[in-house]
Amino acid sequence: MTANRCIESPRRGETFVTRKIPRGLANISQGLESCLYMGNIDPRYFRPTKVETRLGDPSKAKQKLGWVPEITLDQMIEEMAATDLAEAKKHPLLKKHGYEVSVSVE
Repeated sequence: MTANRCIESPRRGETFVTRKIPRGLANISQGLESCLYMGNIDPRYFRPTKVETRLGDPSKAKQKLGWVPEITLDQMIEEMAATDLAEAKKHPLLKKHGYEVSVSVE
């Protein structure tokens, strides 16, 4: 399987599940959080018309635009996890030197 870097990457917003999971696990590994929270617990993000399943098919983009993915899904996951772990590792260092650090758990 391949990934679309235009949509999924370490730059994607923290409220998307594909960012919540690696960021949350990185924070847990560094002792910044004790639990990974999932679901629509914040009413700001409630979407009543949200569909349960979304499946992408890049064949039309490939056929009409010549688009092909740049990286595999596994590579994208590794990149996002590495980025989030590097960010999580900064927090204890900043705290050690007297800086106040807040951890987003959206």
